[in-house]
Amino acid sequence: MTRPKKEACPRCGAPGEELSVYTYENGWRHVECDGCHYMGPGEGNIVQAIRSHNARSRAKTEADAA
Repeated sequence: MTRPKKEACPRCGAPGEELSVYTYENGWRHVECDGCHYMGPGEGNIVQAIRSHNARSRAKTEADAA
C-alpha cells in the first residue's frame, strides 16, 4: 500500500515533507514536526497515523478559513 502524502503541520505550517512518523515503544505511531514539536494522533500503523494527521491538518485549515 502506498503511503498518503503528509499535509502541513497544523501548528506551525511546516510542509508535510518536513514531518516524520515516529514509532514509540508502546507500538503507537505519530506524525511529528521537529520544528514545533507537534505530535499527531497515535495510531497502530503508519498509514493510519498519516491519515489522522491529515484529517487534523484539514480541520485546522478549514477552521482558519471560517
